[in-house]
Amino acid sequence: GNIKQNHGFRRFMLRGKEKVSIEWGLLAIAQNLRKKAA
Repeated sequence: GNIKQNHGFRRFMLRGKEKVSIEWGLLAIAQNLRKKAA
């Protein structure tokens, strides 16, 4: 919910289970870096 609400993520840009998994992993990394920086 936090990624959607605070960072404007609404839909995956890529198609396919493997590509979506990679994209979600990158979003999770970015979220964790934001938490560490705050």
